[in-house]
Order: sequence, then C-alpha cells, then structure tokens
Amino acid sequence: MKNRRAYATVLFVALLTSKTSSFAPESTWRHWKRGPTANSHRRFCLDASSVQRDSPTGKEGRGAEGRTSELSRDQRDEIDALVAQRADARASGDYHLADSIRSDLTERIVSPGYHIELKDIPRKDGGGSTWNIVPQLKESIEERGRAGESVLQLSHIALGHAVVSAEQDVALDGQVLDDIVTQALARLETTGATELRGRKAADAAFWFALSGASSPNAVKLFDSLTRIAIDELERFGNKPSCRAKDVMHIVERVHATGITGDASEQLSNIAAKCLVGKDFRGRNSSTNTSVVELLQRDEFDLHCDRPLLWLWRFSIRQKKQRSFLRGATKQYKRYSSGDKNQSGLGMSVWDDEEKCSENMYDWSEVFDDPTRPLVVDIGCGYGVSLHGLATLKENDLVRTSREELDIHVEWDQCNYLGIDLSRTAIGFAESLSSRWDIRGKLAYVVGSAEDVLQALLATYPGNVCLSMIQFPTPFKLQKTSDEDTASENDAEEAKGNAQLPKHPHADFMVTSNLLHIIREVLSASRGKLILQSNVEDVAVFMRHLAEETGFSVVPVSNTITSFDEVKARVPQRTEEYIKTGGKRALGEGWAREALLPRRGATETEVACFLETTPIHRCLVQIKHYE
Repeated sequence: MKNRRAYATVLFVALLTSKTSSFAPESTWRHWKRGPTANSHRRFCLDASSVQRDSPTGKEGRGAEGRTSELSRDQRDEIDALVAQRADARASGDYHLADSIRSDLTERIVSPGYHIELKDIPRKDGGGSTWNIVPQLKESIEERGRAGESVLQLSHIALGHAVVSAEQDVALDGQVLDDIVTQALARLETTGATELRGRKAADAAFWFALSGASSPNAVKLFDSLTRIAIDELERFGNKPSCRAKDVMHIVERVHATGITGDASEQLSNIAAKCLVGKDFRGRNSSTNTSVVELLQRDEFDLHCDRPLLWLWRFSIRQKKQRSFLRGATKQYKRYSSGDKNQSGLGMSVWDDEEKCSENMYDWSEVFDDPTRPLVVDIGCGYGVSLHGLATLKENDLVRTSREELDIHVEWDQCNYLGIDLSRTAIGFAESLSSRWDIRGKLAYVVGSAEDVLQALLATYPGNVCLSMIQFPTPFKLQKTSDEDTASENDAEEAKGNAQLPKHPHADFMVTSNLLHIIREVLSASRGKLILQSNVEDVAVFMRHLAEETGFSVVPVSNTITSFDEVKARVPQRTEEYIKTGGKRALGEGWAREALLPRRGATETEVACFLETTPIHRCLVQIKHYE
C-alpha cells in the first residue's frame, strides 16, 4: 500500500510539473475509486487514465488569473487519505462517515482564495470520487446570503443551534430555530426536490427533529420533507440500482423523526411495495414481526427497532456522530456570526434552574388533569420510553392487560414526566410530544432530578405510581471495593471512556440522596421503582444501594438464573467484573423479561436486544409495603 501510495503521489506530481510547478487555475483532478480486493483488505488506487485537466476557461472561475499556492506532499497525502476513506465509506453504505468527511474537506481553505472541491462518480460509471483545488469564488464568501443554504445544510445549522445552546447551558432560542425552519420552507418553494434527491430529504427531516423543531412551520416542513421522500421512492425505489437498504434508510430516518398522519402512511405504503419487489425479508427483531407487514399495516413508527437505533447512535455519541455534531456546530456558528438580533425566545421545555422554588411548579398548567397517577422517568434521554407508554394503542393496552407483566399500571390513565440534564435530548422529546399533541399528559424538565422530585413531593396533586431509572451512564469499572484505593484504577481505566464517572460515589447519577427522595415520593401511592442497566456491576450496585435505602426487591414471575438461558454475549467489562468476584445479577428479583410493554422500550434497550447484550432489570418497592 505504501508503494502504491508513493507511486500515486509521484505520478500526480509528475503530471502537475509537466505543465506548471503550482496549482494553476487549469485544475488537476484526482480520481479515487475502489480497486480489486486482495486478502479481504480494502485498497484504493489512483487511476492514471482518469487524471485529467479542465479547460482554462472552464466554469466556476477556473480560468481566473491570480497567484496560486502549491500544496505540500503531506497535504496531498492527507487529502488523498480522506478522499479514499470517504470512497470506502460510500461503497460500504456508511453515509454518515462519508458526509462527515466531505464536510471536513469542502470546508478547508488550502491557501488564500482556494478550497477543495469534491465530485462523486455514480456507481454505474465505476464509483469513487474526484477532488480538485479550485478558486474560492468571491461571491460564495462575501455575497452569498442565507438564501443560498440548501435545506440539508439548514438542517445541520438547526442541529448546530441546539448543540451550541446545550454547550452553553442556555434554553434553546425557539425564534432562531423557527427562522431556520422558515428559511428551509422558502428554499423548498424555490428549489423543490432538486437538492434533496435520494435519501437527503429523510436526512434533513432527522436533523431537524434532533434540533427540537416543533413549531407549526416545523410540522409543515416535516410533512413536506416526507412527501419528497415519497416522491423519491416512487422515482427510483423500484429500480435495480436501488437496494433494499437504501429504501430502509429513508423509511427508518423519516420515522425516527416521529412523523405521523397521511404522509407517514403513504411513505410506509410505497416503501412496502418497493421492498416486496426486492424480496426483502427483514424483521423487527424485538417483536419478531415482518418489517413489510408493519409497513403495510401502517404500524412501522418511531418505536420500531431500526428508527430507535438512529437515536441510540446519537445518544451514545459514537465517533462519527460526534464528528457530525462538531460539523453542525461549526455550520451554525458561521450562520449566526452576523446575526445580532436573536430574540431570546426559548422553547417551552422546562428549565429547573428557572424554577428556583418548588412553589413555581403549577401542575395544572402542565397536565390536563394533574390528579392522575404520575409515571416519572429519571434520566429520560430522548424520552422515547415515556412517549411510547403515553401513546400505547388500544390493541397494545389489550395485549398488555393479558400479559403477565410484574407492573400493573393503567397506562392510559396516567400522566408522564421525564427529567434529564441534556437540553438536546429534552428538546427532541418535547418536540415529539408537541407534534403528537399529547403535551396535556406528557412533559419534560431540564434539571436536577432531586430538585424536581422534591417539587413533586411538595406540590403534585396526584400520586406517583411508578419511577424509572433506565440505563444511566455507567461509572468506570471498579477493580477494588475500597473507595480509598479506587484511584489506583484510574490509569488503566483511562484507556476506556474518559467521560464516565470515575466511581459510583462520584458523579454517578444514582445516589443515596436520590433514592431517599424517590422513596418519599412513592410512599403515598405504594408505587414501585424500576432499575435497569446493560452493565452488570452498575445494576448490582443500584439494587444494593436501593436495598440500603429502604427498598426491597419485588419477586418477579420469570427470574434469570443463567445468562446461557438467553444466549446473551458476555461484554468485556462483564468478563473483567466476574474476575473481581463481584455479585452477579442472577436469581431472585432479577427479571428475565422486560418489565414494561414493548412500546415503552428505550433506544438503548432495543440496541442491547439486537446486539444480544444482557439487560439487568429489577423492580423494588418500599419495605413496609411488602
């Protein structure tokens, strides 16, 4: 590979120097495409026949006169490597990574007045990408207004606004967000679907949803983007070049936004027809149901496996998602750099810091009927568990009443409250409840769980029937039980996730104080507390702490006595935990089956199911109510 790269570089430089010693306006294109594979390794080659020159009088100002700058070999090699990586990502269907790399490359100014331009080659023409150094048009820097941003770019800007607000720990400016949405609608009126071919409309809808857009304009935008996605599937969905996974990408992303109504039904219908023609036999694994059947019955929605996986990827901030969010943040900062008139109008997401007194919570303004029993999700993230429970359909309620669940709650008679510190996640959750028009029974708060629970204890007119702590961010694995010597593990643990709390008694969400308050909140209603985690030592710690705080474990109908029974894989962390001799999450009180109806599953729970990662669940109640 090194020899091939060296040869490619020499060839490229030779072609350049045969005409000029610098990157002249005549522009030399470099073409990267997938080469033949050997020993199952991916490799890329520079196709000498495709290295070509544009006319000096070509479009986009390539014939402009002026001083140009020569790139160093290191710069060329770096660009080559990124373009090759992006070509590989596109070929393997990893479009998130491909988009992130493209954004990084096209934003680079390689020398004053010049930037990198990428062109993708269709698969039917061999695939791959070309890159070129072209003059940065004066108009594109100084004269292009916001009207020049595409809808997809505006969706990135909207998400960037949400991320910047979260980083600054301030409420999202709803007027700024709606201005971006309005601009996207105006852009659609001008360009139609021309900028949103393929999966782009679905991608834009997903980014706008993650930004927390929920205004009437946003509802209109989501509908418009969904209808463009429908048109795209009708245009190319039945072609042989369109793969089943291309169809699924569109339908999954659109449904991950929480879209409802006629457009949602039409999308599901056309997607089902495309997939039937491609003999697609994929299943919604957690319910063992055919995806095509769900689409045909208009039952494929946000709470199905694949849409939830999109949210899960962002909830855990995988590397490529982090890269994308950084890019979205940069786009928003550029967009807003000249805006001096931000309105300061925030979304209707509650901010606990603004509720400095428990008396400031007016539950009658939050819920249609504040005397109803309340279900509280502590650390609710994107809020999909509460949303699912609050929108259980009639057949779900009938099925749930027949199931032998260990929790007996009249879900359709409850109010729901989610609490989380993530403004971005709560923004999505609040947007979802607003667009579904269920805000009279479902609400969210950004803030401290302890403070919100204290307010509930003091002022909520009804009873809290159920509290849930689901998949809290785990602390680092403790190699010793001695708190004083836990720091000895820091050097080794630093190799893992640096953002994890270092110790269960340092920055971990579940504390004795939190559990004491939950106990008080549940006492009047004899309510229960669900604890679940996909990290065994964390689950064992939470249960032990709950028992120390005055809770006792509720016997469940189907306990897990061996992980061999569920054919679950053993994560590396669990293997290390077992070596420490720690107590296992097996036997009395550890539930083998889900404690909530399937529609109430979190995105993490579904991801664990699909990856066969064990989930450790238990149900506890206050001791004197046994």
